[in-house]
Amino acid sequence: MWKANNFVNRPAGDRGRARVPALQKEGRDGRTEEVNDNKGKSLLFHRTFFKARPHQNNTQNEDLFPPECFSYTPISNQQIEASIHKLNPFKTPGLSGIPNVIITKNCEQLVLAMGPIFRATFDLHTYPTRWKRFNMVVLRKPGKKDYTKPNAFRPIALLDTIAKVLSSCVKETLTYHTEKLGLLPKMQFGGRPGRTATDAVIALTNFIKNKWRVGKVVAALFLDVKAAFPSTEITQMVQDMRKRGVPKNYTDWLTEKARGRETVISFDDFKSQPIKVESGLDQGCNLSGLCYAYYSADQIASSEGKRDELARSFVDDTVYATSGDTKEEAVEKLSDMMMRAGGGLEWARKHGCTYEFTKFRYVLFTRKRENNPEWPSKTRTLSPPNLRVNNQTIEPVNEYKYLGTILDRELRFKQHTNYVTGKGASWIAMFRRLAKTSKGLGTKLLQQLYLSLGIPSILYVAKVWCDPGTK
Repeated sequence: MWKANNFVNRPAGDRGRARVPALQKEGRDGRTEEVNDNKGKSLLFHRTFFKARPHQNNTQNEDLFPPECFSYTPISNQQIEASIHKLNPFKTPGLSGIPNVIITKNCEQLVLAMGPIFRATFDLHTYPTRWKRFNMVVLRKPGKKDYTKPNAFRPIALLDTIAKVLSSCVKETLTYHTEKLGLLPKMQFGGRPGRTATDAVIALTNFIKNKWRVGKVVAALFLDVKAAFPSTEITQMVQDMRKRGVPKNYTDWLTEKARGRETVISFDDFKSQPIKVESGLDQGCNLSGLCYAYYSADQIASSEGKRDELARSFVDDTVYATSGDTKEEAVEKLSDMMMRAGGGLEWARKHGCTYEFTKFRYVLFTRKRENNPEWPSKTRTLSPPNLRVNNQTIEPVNEYKYLGTILDRELRFKQHTNYVTGKGASWIAMFRRLAKTSKGLGTKLLQQLYLSLGIPSILYVAKVWCDPGTK
């Protein structure tokens, strides 16, 4: 099934391995230089994925933190066993070379040894150095036009298998208390149980349509944080978790886990020497999503409870939306959400994050009409004004692809319907190549492939854009 799905979703080719070409970087004199050797490429990837951060004194007095919302609970052997059974047995191993299948097949014997070791990492305030070393595999971001730029690639961290089991146990405990006690904002999706991409898109479209019903105009700004996970400041993340009541035992453990890490950057047939990692969350650790949720919670917390504002995030994809009686009022409120105390810019400064203003997109959602100056006898949709944020001018766009759904200004979803139709036609064309009478797959396997992979990919977020009709 997995091989058949890969065959259907990939374009025809010679099945050759895509290699990293000569990369371009900006030299000291401002000129573009080429990096051809593998060692130079690995260092360039390291600078791209892990930003150099200035030293910040983010320490805070212990007396200023609120009381802990729940107590530290030692990891039980039952938790470890449950986490092991969740492992994908044939995933690529880390630097230790131990595959997951070794752990899953010898679960009963290994749990007896893992339990004391895992609990000792908390009791002794230590974390094994061997688990702090990981393999960073460089992969191409699909759909990029120019792969000579290092930011056209993304890193995947292959962590030690046993360390992933430990992180899974900690995540289970933190997630349970976080959701039970409501420690994070309600409009935060992704990386949390029961909060999917469909829920995030529905929350945005419902806000827009509810404001339309009372005659208002909605302006939305889609934000982009540069290298969100690698640029996470661990010290600040710990402060954010303590402010929301996470026990000190867990934050101290996270601090020790992130201290003194090293990575080996791998691409093509090359592996670099170990390189120090001084900041950031591991992309590949199942605990990173929840940690980043605490880290980014203040980015949207200032809009909670406000009727004319919506701030919501899906992991590192954040959107601000405001409504107003006029388009100018809506845009002015949107600018205020970014620039006020507790707004987006203050969060970025406090957390040392960099907003990529060139990737910001702003859409004025409305179905109101105005006179067309070029054709006096006709009307047009309201022309959106420019948005000013931090002396940056953000020009409006007529549509934006948000979490895989193309949102147009009037929410007619014609562009998205055309996109889905094209994607479905391409999938079916590839699917037919597998359905040969003599040499193709069996009928039952084809039916399972179509129902489990074809239909969900075509009808993704169908609750938002697909109108079933009245007849």
